[in-house]
Amino acid sequence: MMRKLSYLLLGLILLAAGCAPTYNTEEEVIQESDETQEDQRMIVPANSLEDDYYRTILPFQPGAARGLVSNQIYNRYDINELEQGLTRHATEVFDPEDHLFQEGQYVSRELLYTWLDRGASEEEIDDMLEDNEELSRSDVQRGLNPPLGVDVDDDEVTTEEQLQAEENNPRILSHILEHNFLVREENGEDNRVELNGVAIAIALRSEYGYSVADGPSYTTTIGDDRLMEFGQETADTVLQRLRNLEGLQDVPILLTLYKENDRGAMVPGNFLAKTVVEPNDMQTGEWESVDEKYVLFPSNEADEDHHEHSEMMAEFTREVEEYFPNYTGVIGKGFYVDDTLNELSINIPIEFHSKQEVIGFTQHLSTIIMDQFPAHFDVEITLESPSQQESVLFRKAGEEEPTYHIYQ
Repeated sequence: MMRKLSYLLLGLILLAAGCAPTYNTEEEVIQESDETQEDQRMIVPANSLEDDYYRTILPFQPGAARGLVSNQIYNRYDINELEQGLTRHATEVFDPEDHLFQEGQYVSRELLYTWLDRGASEEEIDDMLEDNEELSRSDVQRGLNPPLGVDVDDDEVTTEEQLQAEENNPRILSHILEHNFLVREENGEDNRVELNGVAIAIALRSEYGYSVADGPSYTTTIGDDRLMEFGQETADTVLQRLRNLEGLQDVPILLTLYKENDRGAMVPGNFLAKTVVEPNDMQTGEWESVDEKYVLFPSNEADEDHHEHSEMMAEFTREVEEYFPNYTGVIGKGFYVDDTLNELSINIPIEFHSKQEVIGFTQHLSTIIMDQFPAHFDVEITLESPSQQESVLFRKAGEEEPTYHIYQ
């Protein structure tokens, strides 16, 4: 929540930028290109936003699979959380103080499309190996999603059989996101930087929609146990393939499993588990469960699982109603870690008729924040009219008074 606020206020787009006291002045660094084997000279910005943000070397280098995430994941909230959440978990492994951020440069768009496809069936693999004895099973088994199990080109396979196959073998894997982390080379005399870590998010669908021959659409739900089993198996395969890419043999790799929410959800899904693989290791070890979730206010889940916070939000809504009886609704989103509220973001859409209305209401909300919201979690409130965002208020955990900005 506070990360989004920073780029709203400062007009910055690089979400992955951050604080690294090791690079305490703007300076030039050198990175060798894996493709051309030529040196690339880049700039490390001197300024930083927050201590848990990575700084990004300039000019910005787009990821090798840039833009593919929006083709694979349909919920914008999931896209944002997948990207920002992976960076958040990476800070526990690759310290932002001495690491620089770079979008993933190793898994290309073409390669990733291949990995996201359905795998071949055992019969199909045997046929391909029989036709070309020089190939191995890993050469022909590229898709990581489950094989469908039926031949859709076979006229004898009925529509009902295809539908049953889709339900039994959903495309669970939707995307693989890569982040790279660089450090200054040891004993480097010319400010060279090198890769020192990779973070991977494996995005898994909790719901799978499908249809056959332009027929009606169906949806099947995928439980957490199946997601975990499939995700961990997929992570092992992804790890082995990453190790076979030039430059990724001897770096630590953080692997995470992310569960998407459904397409129409107003909050993102959540990370399920993570593990760190040491340099040169080819197998994942023990997985650490991640207890994170987003909760929508108001909602049945909020009422049942977080009743105290649900009542807090209801009281806040009543305060808004008293000040602006014609408002259109208050929507809150709570971010919980280990069942503790860490961040609360609230959006209030209201049609204002003057700038003074915006100023007055913003001041009123500032008082409400201090009176009603405890100081042990971050708070962000945005006011929006039909045409634009009007103001934003925020208070970080531990602070007493909120800060606000009114847009002109």
